[in-house]
Amino acid sequence: MDFFREIPMEMRPKIRYWLPAAAVDEADLREEIRQLKARGFGGVEVVVLASVPEEIARGEDGWGHEHWNQTVAVIADETEKQQMSMDLAIGPGWPIVSPLITDTDDEAAAVELTYGETVVPAGTYVERRLPERRVTHPEGNVKLVTVMAYEEHGEKCLDADSYLDLTPYVEMTEETEMLRYDFPENETGFWKVFVFYEQPTVQKINAGQHYVVDHLSKKGVEACEKYWEQIWKENPYPSQESIFCDSLEYRTAFDWSHGFAEEFAMRRGYSILPYLPVVGLSNLFPTGDIPGYRFTDRMLSDQINQDYLEVQTQLYCENHLDELEKMAVRHGKTVRYQVAYNKPLEVERSALHVSIPENEALGRPALDGLKTMAAAAHLGRKGRYSFECAAEFGNAYGQSYEDLLWWVKRSLMAGMNAQVLHGGSYSGKYEGKYAVNGQIPGVRWPGYDGFYRAISNDWNRTPSVEDARGCLDAVARLNAVFRKNAKVDCAILKNTYCNDGLGSEFHHYPDDGKLLNCGYSYEFLSDAMLELPVCKVTNGKLDEAGPAYKCLIIDGETYLSTAFLERIYILAADGLPIIWIGERPVGSRYHSESNAEEKMDAWKRALDRGWNAPGVTHLESREEVPKMLQYLGVLPEVMLDGTKDVMTAVHEDETTRYVALYAYNRVEYAPDEPNPDEFGVSSIFRKGTMKSTYQRPGKQSRKTIRIKLHDEEDGEIRLCNPWSGKMEVISGSAMMVENADIAEDKGTAQQYREMTVEIEEDELILLAIEKKEKNRTDNYNTEVTEKCEADQDCGCDVKGIGMRETVGEIIFETLDLEEFGPNEDVECSFLRSGFRKYGETLAIDLPDQLKPWRKIDAALRTFSGRGTYRGTIRLEKKEPGKRYILNLGNVCDTFRVQINGIETDFPDQVMKEADVTEFIQAGENTLEVIVTSNLYNKLFEEPIVWKGMCLPYTPKDYGIWETKEKPICLYMESAGLY
Repeated sequence: MDFFREIPMEMRPKIRYWLPAAAVDEADLREEIRQLKARGFGGVEVVVLASVPEEIARGEDGWGHEHWNQTVAVIADETEKQQMSMDLAIGPGWPIVSPLITDTDDEAAAVELTYGETVVPAGTYVERRLPERRVTHPEGNVKLVTVMAYEEHGEKCLDADSYLDLTPYVEMTEETEMLRYDFPENETGFWKVFVFYEQPTVQKINAGQHYVVDHLSKKGVEACEKYWEQIWKENPYPSQESIFCDSLEYRTAFDWSHGFAEEFAMRRGYSILPYLPVVGLSNLFPTGDIPGYRFTDRMLSDQINQDYLEVQTQLYCENHLDELEKMAVRHGKTVRYQVAYNKPLEVERSALHVSIPENEALGRPALDGLKTMAAAAHLGRKGRYSFECAAEFGNAYGQSYEDLLWWVKRSLMAGMNAQVLHGGSYSGKYEGKYAVNGQIPGVRWPGYDGFYRAISNDWNRTPSVEDARGCLDAVARLNAVFRKNAKVDCAILKNTYCNDGLGSEFHHYPDDGKLLNCGYSYEFLSDAMLELPVCKVTNGKLDEAGPAYKCLIIDGETYLSTAFLERIYILAADGLPIIWIGERPVGSRYHSESNAEEKMDAWKRALDRGWNAPGVTHLESREEVPKMLQYLGVLPEVMLDGTKDVMTAVHEDETTRYVALYAYNRVEYAPDEPNPDEFGVSSIFRKGTMKSTYQRPGKQSRKTIRIKLHDEEDGEIRLCNPWSGKMEVISGSAMMVENADIAEDKGTAQQYREMTVEIEEDELILLAIEKKEKNRTDNYNTEVTEKCEADQDCGCDVKGIGMRETVGEIIFETLDLEEFGPNEDVECSFLRSGFRKYGETLAIDLPDQLKPWRKIDAALRTFSGRGTYRGTIRLEKKEPGKRYILNLGNVCDTFRVQINGIETDFPDQVMKEADVTEFIQAGENTLEVIVTSNLYNKLFEEPIVWKGMCLPYTPKDYGIWETKEKPICLYMESAGLY
């Protein structure tokens, strides 16, 4: 039975296509796009990087010149012919620029604050120049914003009540600004004087040609639209789907915007200027330069800072994201954007303001970090939550497809459902003005490297097009499931304004995975998102037609806004269970809500109502949450026994309910113990926990767990295989019905079905449950125990998936190798490359059995290509009704299998398995396995240095080999539940 017969193009991953601007050949460009389609990609995202030689970037082949527009037109034409989509980066890389900004003092260009400070003795008259700016630039007009003084009590700690406004005492002279003031006496004997200036950031990209826009001002978007209107008027690019904006990497000393002080006063009701020494965040990228002081009243500092960050977020969403989206819609496009993070902004809410929010992988593998935009995607009814997928520091040309699928599976389970692979460099020739021997200067085989062979794969340069297609077909099938309506058990409140993504697996909700391992799915939303029209409670669920959250968890919030507390009371009254962890909040989230007595009284009343509302349950710790949810009758869609690291996801349409189980490994943030096998951001995750150093443990991690599926329809259950596209009926109506010990009157009874599942780390199991209408007279519920698990002695007819036994004998006899390389010695293009026979047929002798190729012969240390293994499988008896699975232990990189001369369905490239049931017979069977490597060993023989950093060098093991944990064997498995 087919799982998905046809894969829609829109379900296929896209690829970030790194171009050397317009230094391309049209024929090669078109051919590479055709190859991308053949590999299984559904679209290209066109990006120009800083690696383009300066003479090209500034010349006639640079971004924005006529030749560039012609190049984009070629890509648009070819993608349209191939029924693919094209996305264009909004500028020549990022941050966002507009070529129409030609003056750093343009209102559309980015600005910042910088400051100076000095100490003045108390009780003295001062006549002196203002302190110098800490950050200066070679161009741009500087504007004095404010001058003030505070008493300093302890290091970086100011007395808020001591504020002196010194701005009226500054006199402008021809040469400088002079402060003339008679400072009063004070307790500390001195005054700390601050002066703040507004100035252009003067940040440029594209070989220093274009200024970065103000990301908080409408003027910045207007400058972008004026440019794009000219482009789209000439060619509307019918295949273009989106304008793409990458992560926020604009450089500021202190985040600011044109007119920010006035906007702040209008929105928050007081001036931010007296408080500039205590606002801003330091953990940003790129790193800024804020004063970093606090008040002796720490709560006051926090509340003012929250007001500042809230206005930053509002301006970013309203003036930037909304305006970009309007611009795109006017021209029949959408915006795909990696919103908010790196900057002092709220990422969860920001994701609501674009058609396609996107998260990224680079140095950010933790599940909680990947979830940050999921609630916005679901509540905002976004069709896609995109992922800049599989970016890794180092390991260029060395990432395997198993590695890729690790990233994909984690992202899917975190709520994403689309990928843009990072990435693929243009591989063709260049014969333009700056060419050297028909190439971009410095290019060598297999072609231009957008990231200098330093970061991530070029996924358009893996040697087997067919194997790439098989892998991306599997990803596309998974996308088709995960784009269906998501059902999520828990919403967790997250009120923060900076999301750098660095942290261990559960760094946003640090419960050590207890909620996940009991089966509860969760995602994060902010208090502002609860004001969405869809956030209404019906039948005890928040947004029942959407994610249908069964509860809201408030996790130890020190400050909460008045509006949120009032909303909590309404949600609880409407029947939404609310779990509140920790002590009562100590104050309002914002100074603007607490800077008057009547406001504080209103906040206290709202807190009392919300804290004591019926339906609100208070707990001391996160560890208590799963048990309390069960007691309240808030049960997950999939109940797990809590004995293994497994997470769940549920998606559904009108006819089918899909349940995904994924046995995740835990990534561990370890900044004090850098990983020697990686570098940059990735190195601060412990070795062995994230790609590329994490490896699937194999049989050692395999475990039988018990699960219960929430299923009111009692429909047929099918096991879906995304690799082959097939699914198999595994159950009729195995029902587990028992009484439950839960709180009374907590909603209608619920029906669950129980089964056992064998699963190992990094394995994903996907079930499809048929929906069908039934008339019921019975009330069903499920047993709940303290360990969130089924009673092991319940006596009911528990069914199982994946129970196996080893049968038969596998013997490999020969290995033939073919090397992959350029068709001619002088060739630099991957497009003109292929396989050719290498050496003689190798005999595989026992007892050594199988080894990685580089360990067979020292001459193979730099070999990349493919190997064809031939041998036999002997099976004494083939039992009817059983499935036969060939497990190849360790394989790198991709492989295909033939039994008795017939190719099997595309194998599972992660579990290293092929279903050979249809092909194997009793007796002796011929076996052929074709393994294709990547290009790492051919391209790297020693570490390389990039931007002053030495990249780790780890030779790859290619071929087939086995270990005790990962043996080569033939499994016999029951074909259904038993």
